[in-house]
Amino acid sequence: MFPNTETAPLLPKEINIFKNYMNEQSDPIRREVFNYSLVSYIISNITPFPINIEFYYNNRLENDNFEDFINFLALSYLKYKLYTDSNNIKKVYFKTEDLFYSNYFIKTFFDYKKPVNDRDISEIVWIYPKESVRAFISESFFNKNYGNYFYNEMTLIRLIMIMAGFSKYEISSLDDCPSMELKQINYPTLILANIGLYEKELLKIQEGIDGISVFLDLSDKEEKEHIFSTDRELLKRTILKVINETENLEYTMKDFL
Repeated sequence: MFPNTETAPLLPKEINIFKNYMNEQSDPIRREVFNYSLVSYIISNITPFPINIEFYYNNRLENDNFEDFINFLALSYLKYKLYTDSNNIKKVYFKTEDLFYSNYFIKTFFDYKKPVNDRDISEIVWIYPKESVRAFISESFFNKNYGNYFYNEMTLIRLIMIMAGFSKYEISSLDDCPSMELKQINYPTLILANIGLYEKELLKIQEGIDGISVFLDLSDKEEKEHIFSTDRELLKRTILKVINETENLEYTMKDFL
C-alpha cells in the first residue's frame, strides 16, 4: 500500500514528545488528556499536509479500511514533514511502534474529516490541525489559564463510565456500612465525588493485561489542577447524560447532593 516506504530513524519533534508523553502514562484516561504546555509545543511545530484528493475521497472514513486510511495519513504527514525539514529526503524509514504513535497523533490533533482544497493544484487537498486545539490554545493564553487541559468529549465519557462501575461497587459495599449518612449518598453524586478524587490523584486508574482497575492511593500529593471539574455544571450534566442513556435511568440535576 505504501510503495518505496520502509521504516525512519527520526520522528518529527512534535510526535516524539507526544510519544514520550504517551509512554509515561499507565492511566488510559490521562493518556488522552494534555496540558497547555504540551499542546502549545505541539501546535507550534505542527503543520498542515497534502493528500491526493482521489485517494482521500475514495478511502475516507470507511469502516473496513479506516485504520489503513489513518496509516496513510500518518505516513503522508511524516514524509511531508521530514521532506520540508530536510528538502532532499528520498526514502522514509519508520519503526512499527512509531507508526502507532503517529496514527494516534493524527487522530488527536488533525481534523481529517474536513479536507481543504488547494487553491492552485486540483489534485490535492490539505489536512489541517483541529480548530478545537487552536481554540484551546487561544482561550487559555488570553485568559491566562495556563493550567488548562485539552481532551475530547469521549475521554470524559470513558472516565464517567469507569467511575460509574467503581461507584456501583462502592454502593454494593455500603450494605455492610453502619453509617446511614453514607448509605444516603446517591449514584450520580458518588460518581461526581470519585471524579474529584481522581483529579486529586487519590483515586487512580491503571490499564494492564487484565483490563482497567481503579484503586485508592493515599500517599502525599501536591495540590492538583482541576481537569474535568473546571465547569462543574457541565460535568454534572454529562454524568446524567451518560448514566441515564446507558443504564436507562432518570436522574436529574436535583439528585446531586
